[in-house]
Amino acid sequence: MASIDLKLPEALGRDGLSLSGVAVAAPGLLFVAPDEGGSVLRMAHHDGAFRAKDAYSVGGLVPVAGEPDDEIDLEGLDVRDGWLWLAGSHSAVRTRIKKSTPDADVPGLLAAVKYPAARRLLARIPLVDTQNGLQPTASRRRSNGSTVMAASLRTDGLHTALQNDPHLGPWLTQPGKDNGLDIEGLAVIGNTVVLLGLRGPVLRGWAVLLHVTPRQAAEQSRLEIDAPVAHFLDLAGLGIRDLARHGNDLLILAGPTMLLDGPSRVLRLRGAGAELPPVVVRERDIEQVGPDLAVGVGEDHPEGIAVVEQNGESVLLVIYDSPADARVYGTTVRAELRSLS
Repeated sequence: MASIDLKLPEALGRDGLSLSGVAVAAPGLLFVAPDEGGSVLRMAHHDGAFRAKDAYSVGGLVPVAGEPDDEIDLEGLDVRDGWLWLAGSHSAVRTRIKKSTPDADVPGLLAAVKYPAARRLLARIPLVDTQNGLQPTASRRRSNGSTVMAASLRTDGLHTALQNDPHLGPWLTQPGKDNGLDIEGLAVIGNTVVLLGLRGPVLRGWAVLLHVTPRQAAEQSRLEIDAPVAHFLDLAGLGIRDLARHGNDLLILAGPTMLLDGPSRVLRLRGAGAELPPVVVRERDIEQVGPDLAVGVGEDHPEGIAVVEQNGESVLLVIYDSPADARVYGTTVRAELRSLS
């Protein structure tokens, strides 16, 4: 299987090589979200690899709740019509149990759940075209003289909109790794409709795709939304780990909602990259793209997808969380390239 190197900043270190989101800004230009922290990397294709050019602190562009160093847990990225869209996981967190944790401490730690405010981020950031390519900025002047600003939904905006939802409301306080609310994919269709793919909850084997239509609030740095609309997809028990547009189609990276290694596969939903899918999408209406992705044991989990150009052909780029040692060379991590035919 073909692959391509992503050369990341040395400052990230080994722990920073887990990647959670990716989007194509232009041919040969990517935005990538490391799994830790609150920054987005801009990466350009050069000499057969993607190399990090700049890192942008999201909190320096839009309002982000919590402390400056809090992890945003960026998961969903997309670029559309001069905007970079970002979504945090919005998930609650149960304390991780390590192999070194004393048995006596396990029950108490498993009862500890946190609700990080920084993760509740949905934002759009304007892009400016410079001699070095598209770059995110806090504000951009339009050709008509008006100014557009980076903006984000208020911290509890999505939770508030979903709190009375009969399907998702009961899961808002459950940790993401426990099948609670966990946003992992984002794709923009048309000019304003944002699709949010949920890793969880998976309801009786049905995955959930939300669509929202953010609009500018009176306060220029803020977005507002009406109640999200849920679409239910029969993904054979898997959740949505990422979304990407391919022409008029929507590509779905499907994987387990809880702490399992697999399976992981790429699926195609015809037409959903241009128009909203039905509220109910049956398994028969979803096509699998190629064989299942290889997954490691406790590592090497497919986490993000994007459609890139390689030798004049559109191919699928797959990035990984917890990359295996065989995928890592210093601060370079190897992504996979797969055929879309």
